[in-house]
Amino acid sequence: MLLSNSMRRLRSIAAVALCLVILCLCACSAEVAGEAGCLFLNGENVAVDWVLKINGKEVSADTYRYQFLTMRDENDEGDENFWTDENAATLKEQVTEFVALLVTVEELAADYGIVRGAESAAYAEQEFLATQAGFASEEEFHDAMAGLYMNETSYKYQLESDYLQMQLYSTLFGEGGRYALSNEEFVELVRSDYVRVRYLAINYDASNYAEKRAHAENLAQMATDENFVELVNQYSEEKGMVSNPDGLYLRAGMTTDAAFESASFALEENEISGLVETDHAFYVIKRLAPETEYIEQNIEDMISDYYGSIFSQLLLDAAEGYTVEYAEIFDEISVSTMG
Repeated sequence: MLLSNSMRRLRSIAAVALCLVILCLCACSAEVAGEAGCLFLNGENVAVDWVLKINGKEVSADTYRYQFLTMRDENDEGDENFWTDENAATLKEQVTEFVALLVTVEELAADYGIVRGAESAAYAEQEFLATQAGFASEEEFHDAMAGLYMNETSYKYQLESDYLQMQLYSTLFGEGGRYALSNEEFVELVRSDYVRVRYLAINYDASNYAEKRAHAENLAQMATDENFVELVNQYSEEKGMVSNPDGLYLRAGMTTDAAFESASFALEENEISGLVETDHAFYVIKRLAPETEYIEQNIEDMISDYYGSIFSQLLLDAAEGYTVEYAEIFDEISVSTMG
């Protein structure tokens, strides 16, 4: 099968670039004893050669188990009632598509001659030993890994993956990299391609839609250049804008909310929108003029966000047409069976 466009809607994938797993191991109880090369299904370790093949590349049991259980925890936050049939099916789709991005990193890295080998193995061993040295005993260290759904094999493999991603990122965005910009170039990019906005948000759900819409419409009618900051500070239900004179700098594609983004870019500087409705909130938006001083003072963070969005999009685009082959055991994997 081909990977679907739902990849772009999943919060674990589309919102940000892949995060490095520079693991912060802490002393915690092991959930289960997942052996290397095995899936822990229905209370037993089951040896598995591979779980998925992404574009013909095998995804091991260790990699799949780590991603599945980590993303399970991120989604349910400890609430087992979260797992409706629909949410459980979406989780498996999320994991498949996230793993595809991991494969994409390696394939893009290989295009630049960055591959697993002596250098990546040395990095992984160094990081592994440094982390292990922070624990009172080897048993405590292994318990900490197990508590994060890892064993020695999968931990070192992930550390090597981190090394490849760091090297690829440096090649693309470091000095002389294909996408690298000087500070001066980036300031000009922000002034030409970004919008700066401040907004007031009123959240709603199905139970209070009419009431919240009427409230938001009233605020939109009240909003003027002189009282906008006061209205935001007093009424906005998203506190990110409260008492924030700098506003939010947006580049096309940086938000997954198309209605909010379109309305922001449609405004002239110092213009205030009417009511903007999205799937979860009503907004009143004011576009502000960009401030060079602010950009220069915050340029490291802004460039990092910019590079991250490009990197994420490169991976999403490359993975869009990947094919997936499933092992026979895949149908046995679920929230209730996987441990």
